Amino acid sequence: MQIDKYFKDLDIALLKLNGADLPYLSLEKDNFYEYEKGGNVCLAGYPFGKRTAYDCTYAEGKISSTRIDCELECVNLDISGKCGNSGGAVIDMKTGNVIGVFVGSITEGEKFVEEINFMRPIKYFWKRFVN
Repeated sequence: MQIDKYFKDLDIALLKLNGADLPYLSLEKDNFYEYEKGGNVCLAGYPFGKRTAYDCTYAEGKISSTRIDCELECVNLDISGKCGNSGGAVIDMKTGNVIGVFVGSITEGEKFVEEINFMRPIKYFWKRFVN
């Protein structure tokens, strides 16, 4: 495995794998995909690094809202993403397609920590990696 391309501002890398007949997820192909508030999504990934490296975790949630962050669109998720989930696939439950890449969380609070999880839309993959 090797990193083919990487964009730090997106926190997205394209990996090149050696092998044949490897399993994969389909990417949403529509650059104008409409993120529906309340839409059902799931997150697949490996939180906490090596401790979960042998068992992909799966969390279900909903699209909460969209917002702009550092001139790049973010989609807020009501989902239990954890440290290490960054780079994980966010999948539309209706289509089964990857609609985004989990980027991380924003936490605030002193006594009670509030967490906002978000993803970058898959359109950034198409714009940066394919063009």
